[in-house]
Amino acid sequence: ETLQLWEVPTRYGLLIRPKTINIIHMGTYGSDIQKAIVAQIRAELAANGITQSDLAERTGMPTSTMSRYLSVKSGRDIPLPAFADISHALGLSMTELAARAQRRLEGQGAI
Repeated sequence: ETLQLWEVPTRYGLLIRPKTINIIHMGTYGSDIQKAIVAQIRAELAANGITQSDLAERTGMPTSTMSRYLSVKSGRDIPLPAFADISHALGLSMTELAARAQRRLEGQGAI
């Protein structure tokens, strides 16, 4: 089974190219991929020396909102427009960030 990411306009006027991502079947895939996305965003921040506050500023989000999105305990999903803004602020396409999180989930590592 595959998940197709479609072109999505962002507030920066960029379009995300579609790319097929393989989905692994797990009982709690939605929860697991959300955790993998958060872990990948945190890894990207660490690798680039960016703080959550810096990321919040780059995306125009309040720091408290970014903190909730990147908290494993909150379990709060990252809305697609916010995911687009975060990806752009990290210098990645949504597709690449999602693919890295997918590889992390499959145990292949990322970054």
